[in-house]
Amino acid sequence: MKLHPDENDKLLAGTLPVDPLEGTVPFEPRNGTTGHGAQAPAPLPWRTLAQVKADAEAKPREWKWFGFLATRTVAVISGEPKGGKSEILAAFVATYTRGGEWFGLTLEPGNVVIASEQGDPDLVAQCYRYGAVEDRVLILSRDVVGTPPKWVDMITDAVAKAVTFGATLLLIDTFSFWAALEGEGERVEGTVREALLALQVARNAGLAVVLAHHTVKSKDAEGISASLDFHVGRIPNP
Repeated sequence: MKLHPDENDKLLAGTLPVDPLEGTVPFEPRNGTTGHGAQAPAPLPWRTLAQVKADAEAKPREWKWFGFLATRTVAVISGEPKGGKSEILAAFVATYTRGGEWFGLTLEPGNVVIASEQGDPDLVAQCYRYGAVEDRVLILSRDVVGTPPKWVDMITDAVAKAVTFGATLLLIDTFSFWAALEGEGERVEGTVREALLALQVARNAGLAVVLAHHTVKSKDAEGISASLDFHVGRIPNP
């Protein structure tokens, strides 16, 4: 709005009425944008119970470890270092690749992708001890990566490899090593939750995911168990 010099004097004196909306353009969001040009948030995917039922039936979960691990879920097995977690998981992997009975459940032979912090000699010894099928196991080990890559990058690559390899099981041993969580970081729910959310891509791909987690104190697993609706199994202290 342009004012005549005389009107400027009146404006300063407070004697000139001014329409505050004069010369402005009404706000009209277009193409899903806000007034500042930012994209409006996408609508949240609300569904009726019938729709949820239909989606669940279209993608049924398949148990891999009854009551503990199924497709599109993440399970955590925790215990003290050297407490036997890796041995249990090696036996599980061997049975998984051969097919057979595992805790009352008959498994069909399947492929497995493993990210392991163990040294190659120990890893090889465990896999062969329980009779894992060589051609059904794809491994990323600490001995070849040295410093672990970024957690999100590793998970993304692991899922891509699993899809290409035809694997249905992803094993990460240990969570703290590959996610680079140290000290109190493993006990902070927000920190752990952020790391666990990266596993959603594995769940979306239909994988069953197992995390091995070291616990030194009984509260070490609290960050994990409180972060998402995951199954947590603990190996009791000897």
